[in-house]
Amino acid sequence: MLAEYFPVLLFILVGLGVGVAPMVLGKLLAPNKPDPEKLSPYECGFEAFEDARMKFDVRYYLVATPRNSRLTSAASRRSRTRA
Repeated sequence: MLAEYFPVLLFILVGLGVGVAPMVLGKLLAPNKPDPEKLSPYECGFEAFEDARMKFDVRYYLVATPRNSRLTSAASRRSRTRA
């Protein structure tokens, strides 16, 4: 009975190996030379001057969300009519 599942187990193991091996090899073989310049926060060429978690006004969401949903629904309608 176990012999029947061997191809499936082999397929899963090979798939995991193909997915994990490049990440492990990259981590082991890639040069790692951190310095203060690389580790510093970078934002458009100068130091960040505000908190990244700043609050947005609710009006932004009231305007942006419906507009984005209209744009995405219009794009999906266009792609369906072209197919």
